[in-house]
Amino acid sequence: SRRRSNFFGNLLYKYGMSGACKERGAFIHVAGTKGKGSVCESIRARLVKAGLRVGTFTSPHLHSCRERIRIGSQLISANDLTEVGSAALQLIQNAEDKSEWGAVFFDRLLAAALIYFSTERCEIVVMETGIGGKYDSTNFIQDPQQLAVAVITSLSLDHTAMLGPTLSEIAVHKAGIMRNGRPCITSTNQVPT
Repeated sequence: SRRRSNFFGNLLYKYGMSGACKERGAFIHVAGTKGKGSVCESIRARLVKAGLRVGTFTSPHLHSCRERIRIGSQLISANDLTEVGSAALQLIQNAEDKSEWGAVFFDRLLAAALIYFSTERCEIVVMETGIGGKYDSTNFIQDPQQLAVAVITSLSLDHTAMLGPTLSEIAVHKAGIMRNGRPCITSTNQVPT
């Protein structure tokens, strides 16, 4: 929703990520039905090998929510998660008090991740969408120059109650992460029907 997008966009400015974002694309945004996590991991590994300080936000986790927030190959520590999680929770509660927007667990972790990546001075962030793309909480990038590249993996019928019953409707939601004038890569040659 627009309120979520504004909240996360404003969070970038509050924690000073906006300057780095404007200097060059600081986000790689990945959407799709299958393969998002593998694509994020592959991108992360290559960027780390190139010497960049890379923050990665993915979901879901297998064993611990700490798996969703990493710098390089290191999971966020329990202490750091507690610290940035508390800051994120306070910011979200303040936003909820001012509007009818209600944050879910995913939103809280995303806010914590953005705060963490900013305070740890990540050079680039690889982000995986939760559900969809167009209305996903990770789709907060307002200035197209903040997006290095959008990546869309394969599509199939998934979350049809929210995204629609056809591949065409689902594709519209996933394509919502794309920004005018910025590159988009897809691994699929599917033709929506």
